[in-house]
Amino acid sequence: MKYKLLRNQKGVILTRQPEVVSDDLWIIFSGLPENMNAEAVFKNSNNNELYRALQDGACMIPRDFLKIGEITVRLALYPDGRNRDGRVNACESIEVVLLSKSGDILVQPAAFDLPDKMVQTELDLAEIIDEMTTVTARLDRLEQKLSQLLEGYDVE
Repeated sequence: MKYKLLRNQKGVILTRQPEVVSDDLWIIFSGLPENMNAEAVFKNSNNNELYRALQDGACMIPRDFLKIGEITVRLALYPDGRNRDGRVNACESIEVVLLSKSGDILVQPAAFDLPDKMVQTELDLAEIIDEMTTVTARLDRLEQKLSQLLEGYDVE
């Protein structure tokens, strides 16, 4: 399963397809800041927590920890050589389902509201573009007024 840490420091799952796991689950994080150590914190449906230091952006969740239900994922970042008192970033949760016939485990993103989030993002982006258009128009008018005020003066 692959996560990416975004600029807003939230982690999203890049692999949206469910994965069948017969053993341990490997998680790979990308987008981590330079010169920072990272530790993933997982909490399963039994409220057990599991801490894993990332090695080359990856860590492993043992099969025994993968209980049916939702696993919350957080990522703690702290500068090299410092205590673990850095930022903790929320990531998308993982849903765990037991496949009864094979005994394997199905893992997938717990949030199925991604299309709704995409629509809201598009709406927010459209609003920002409208605001930027208004600001740009005001700036153009101010530049025009400044040019008129300075007309005739030798300004370098």
